[in-house]
Amino acid sequence: MPDDGFTLVTYPLLVDEGSLSEGAEELKAALSRQPFVEINSEDAASLKIADGDTVQVRTGAGVASLPAVVTDGIARGVVFVPFNQSGFAANTLLSGNFITAATLEGGA
Repeated sequence: MPDDGFTLVTYPLLVDEGSLSEGAEELKAALSRQPFVEINSEDAASLKIADGDTVQVRTGAGVASLPAVVTDGIARGVVFVPFNQSGFAANTLLSGNFITAATLEGGA
């Protein structure tokens, strides 16, 4: 984990029910998931965060408690929250930006 925390990123996923989304069931399923924070497996291990643990994501704009999704599909030092997940206002963490500095707390 970087000494100065993480870089929190987000972006909106725009999916409609048109012909271009045919066969995109995995993407549509991801949009219907509960909000989460995605973290690299090595970063998670160093913080003792397991997949599914509740993690506090803290930025200069706010704090949110989200379940962790631990994966090798994201770079070390970076965490991702979905911008347009139902029931979660990512802007409470990002204050109008798509990238900001963040710290994580959680795990054992």
